[in-house]
Amino acid sequence: MQEHPKLQLLLSLYHNLLQEYVREIGACLIQLEQKQDQNVQSLMERLTVESSRLIGCIKLLNYDVHKAMLDGKLDPGLANTHKLGAAFYTNLTVSSTTATAGTS
Repeated sequence: MQEHPKLQLLLSLYHNLLQEYVREIGACLIQLEQKQDQNVQSLMERLTVESSRLIGCIKLLNYDVHKAMLDGKLDPGLANTHKLGAAFYTNLTVSSTTATAGTS
């Protein structure tokens, strides 16, 4: 089944919008790692809520698209390229524990 061109455009725009949210939230995380800043923290929280609401709207309005997002099927080229091994999560946990211990 071929998707309608307007649907493809909307999915592309939606994908780009979510990518921008992820980039901005990531930038906030990097800034907060370097220096605690209430304005950056507030911005990150707002962006997180907005992006969650956007995902919620898609879930309510078009469950098939939401399911495709969860399954990584909106962009099949990316679906299998982001595999993080155990070492990544171990390092993340150790880094998080170290950072938390340093702020006590």
